[in-house]
Amino acid sequence: MLNRTSFEKKHMVLVQIDEFGFDSPVLPKQIYANRTLVPRLIKVLQQLNEKGLIGEIRTWDGLYNVRYMRGSKSVLSRHSWGLAVDLNATWNPLVKVTPANRAQMRKKHVKWSEKFLQVWRDNGFECGADWKDRLDGMHFELIIS
Repeated sequence: MLNRTSFEKKHMVLVQIDEFGFDSPVLPKQIYANRTLVPRLIKVLQQLNEKGLIGEIRTWDGLYNVRYMRGSKSVLSRHSWGLAVDLNATWNPLVKVTPANRAQMRKKHVKWSEKFLQVWRDNGFECGADWKDRLDGMHFELIIS
């Protein structure tokens, strides 16, 4: 698995986000995240705040968590690298879908507005709400190419 000590020293930072004045009582005061993610995440939160969409965030459900992807015993989750955040997990669960039921399941299990999701996409994030074989509406991960 990941050598946490050397990885964390090189890539992870603790950032005070309460100083940005986001209009949300559920955001944490600080985050521990990959330094690559931080400016993009701050930009997303600023844009959501400016557009009046930040209120769609009801719960902050995690960012950095060293673990395998759900269903895998060999592939680390993007959370393991501090490159993904989960929000509103209760309302946006991970569900398997088929091509035949995807639209119906998305409507039932993804509770974000399209404008909210578009802010993430426009800032280089992949939204689990867009995945084809499963929906993970809580999940937003930075695309690293």
